[in-house]
Amino acid sequence: MSAGQPPVPRYTAAVLAAIRAGERDGRLPAPSAEVLGSIFPFEPDVAVVAFDDPVLPEPARHGESAADCASCGRPDSDFAWTSAGWRLSSINAAEPMGVHAFMLTPREHADLADLPADRVAELGPLMIAVEKAISTGLDGVGRVHINRWGDGGAHLHWWFIARPVGLLQLRGSQLPTWLDILPPLPEQIVVADVARVVSALEKLYG
Repeated sequence: MSAGQPPVPRYTAAVLAAIRAGERDGRLPAPSAEVLGSIFPFEPDVAVVAFDDPVLPEPARHGESAADCASCGRPDSDFAWTSAGWRLSSINAAEPMGVHAFMLTPREHADLADLPADRVAELGPLMIAVEKAISTGLDGVGRVHINRWGDGGAHLHWWFIARPVGLLQLRGSQLPTWLDILPPLPEQIVVADVARVVSALEKLYG
């Protein structure tokens, strides 16, 4: 540990120690084809990247304060649906991708741990309504994946990603990886489909 660097916390140290113990020639071994399974979007002959040492303290995320938060600065016109406390955007409208993805954010500048009590009370029913709106508004949704990572932006944001029915390679945890691979949907399809989702959400939630 270099001078001036804070001590490595116990959990981080335990995970890193297991990684270092499992490395061969500076890398962890790649998982087998059986472990990767049928939804892994690449051929199984892959190499695991070399694992870096911890970076402490971690760099700040985007928008740690409301003053420099891009989400807070966006007008309602950028969003597909808004309410007094929440806003829902179509990711495809700004960043075309191969399946429909939506992002739900609170109006207040808050992460999950400091979400105001009234937003907390609304969150569960609203998330269910958004999932139902996507499932019923789009023709042919096999499943709606709901994800929250939070390492890139400090403003709370939930991803809703619609997996097309029948496309079994897009099942499960690899669907976000496919977002960087699939060719984008045509704009006219995106516009029409988002309008259907919004109509369904208005009927379900208001």
